[in-house]
Amino acid sequence: MNNSTVSMEKVRKLDERVFQELLRVNCSLLCVNKARGKRRTIPLRALYENDREFWLRESSEWSYFVDSSLIDHINDGLKAVDLELEKRLTRHEESIEKELSGEYSLLREIPPGERINALRETLEKINRLIESRHFSDQEKRDVLVEASYYSWLVNKVTLEEVSGLSDRDARLASEEVARMTEKIVDALSDVLSEEDERYTYMHSLMDKSNGSTVRHMVRTFVMAHRFILFFNRQMNEKGLASRLRADFGLYRKWYASLLPGIPEQDLTLEHIFKGGIRPVSEKELKVYSAGFLLHDIGKQRYINYFEGAEGYDSRKVEAHAKTGFRMLLQKSVYSRKIAAIAGFHHEYYGHESGYGYYRELKALMQLDNCNHRHNSCISYDLDDLNRFESLAYLPVKFLEIVDVYDAVTDPVRTYKRHMRTGEALKFIRTEFVDNNKKLDIILFDLFVRFMASERPVV
Repeated sequence: MNNSTVSMEKVRKLDERVFQELLRVNCSLLCVNKARGKRRTIPLRALYENDREFWLRESSEWSYFVDSSLIDHINDGLKAVDLELEKRLTRHEESIEKELSGEYSLLREIPPGERINALRETLEKINRLIESRHFSDQEKRDVLVEASYYSWLVNKVTLEEVSGLSDRDARLASEEVARMTEKIVDALSDVLSEEDERYTYMHSLMDKSNGSTVRHMVRTFVMAHRFILFFNRQMNEKGLASRLRADFGLYRKWYASLLPGIPEQDLTLEHIFKGGIRPVSEKELKVYSAGFLLHDIGKQRYINYFEGAEGYDSRKVEAHAKTGFRMLLQKSVYSRKIAAIAGFHHEYYGHESGYGYYRELKALMQLDNCNHRHNSCISYDLDDLNRFESLAYLPVKFLEIVDVYDAVTDPVRTYKRHMRTGEALKFIRTEFVDNNKKLDIILFDLFVRFMASERPVV
């Protein structure tokens, strides 16, 4: 057009935050008919909600332009945000370094064999906890926090140490740590499952943890496990599957846009949970729990990785999921299921604000098969994702909810005021379910009921 406008094709090649800001302010686009030169002005959001790639359609009769002064204004604002972000990241890095440097540095100095012996001693403590009926709630908290945190930290140090080795050598060097960690997670799962309804001491686990990284890791691991236990009870004792089938009409419209290849009126619960919704087996839960424990193993120390953080920078944040996925898949003997939980836990049903390997692999597949459509939303079988038949892996959809909830309720987060339970659930429903289809609506409704059944988290 001219110097006063910028084409949408060029806009989408800029920093992705530019487009997000244009969408947020709902700017007006100049729409020019390619053949007749006819011009119209239409709000961006109206076009985008109708077709998320409207400006890329070769068959389109229209070209789209935005005011260049608005682009300049947004870019200036982003520069200021980036500058402030660097300052915040520096302060946050200092905080995290202070939190972890002591134990982390000490652990790096300990020979691998001694670390494994320490893990073995940790397992023995858990087994004594299981066998004894004389441990106080405080002792239970101490053992659980120590076991989960130390296991995570040993894995973090070990996988970073072997990252420069070949995949084969790295797996050999880290194998014993992985096997011992799996045994610890199995034992912790037994404790959590056995005590699930008879004790509420899990809610004060965070009193024992001494910083944001530890707090998030412990709470997410425990809460995700308990959430699935609640899910299982609802399935086995409360007829959840039957109730969902009876009420599915309330959800059908929400899911329709996620599965555009299936007519809305034909959607059933079996399209949402492939093969039908069912309880999670004890064996599956233990695998999932290992993934929950290690889901942030790739987290970099200088990153505020919750999406709602002020100055959120996706270019830096995305690294932690991908790094964790590579660590677990290539440098360890952990299963692909555990690696997938770490690598996919920010996919958010393919929402544009999410990130991860799955969407990148899917995009490559669609280059050869542009008409591909998923036939289900959630699968219990990871192979369904490898075949691109399902949008999401079941344990990841549980974890996404808990991960977001923990982030917005964490009392020590520095970038925003933390929320109480009711406020957090309302915020998450609005921003992650109603306005943006990131979290699963059925599982989130269940999570709300789960939280109502729990005592408030201190």
